[in-house]
Amino acid sequence: MRTRNRGSISAFAVCVMMSLVALTALAFDGGRMVSAYAELSDIAENAARIGCQQVVGIRSGEPKLDSRDATSRMSEYLSSKSLASNIRVGEGSAEVTVQRAIPMRLLSLIGISSRTIAVTRSARVVQG
Repeated sequence: MRTRNRGSISAFAVCVMMSLVALTALAFDGGRMVSAYAELSDIAENAARIGCQQVVGIRSGEPKLDSRDATSRMSEYLSSKSLASNIRVGEGSAEVTVQRAIPMRLLSLIGISSRTIAVTRSARVVQG
């Protein structure tokens, strides 16, 4: 009867170890993704604010965004961060979408090589 169960503990130990490695990989690379999302969110918000600071016509009483200057300044800021981005400037608002591919360090062992994070943030010009 002992020979039927021989090696079953080894198989169980291998399964437990593989589960622990997968859980560790998820925690490590997941934490990196959350950190990258927070960083991209901050960069997108800052770029949108930079765009909304390019207001003209304040003294005439008709403030509006200089869309060309806003787009130029936002592009300069984002290019200094080396990010792929999409910029939209409206009547009184600026919207920025940034994205970055995050390489997976541990999850690449099981075939997940990278994930792309995209964040969109906007800012509005407020009179007051």
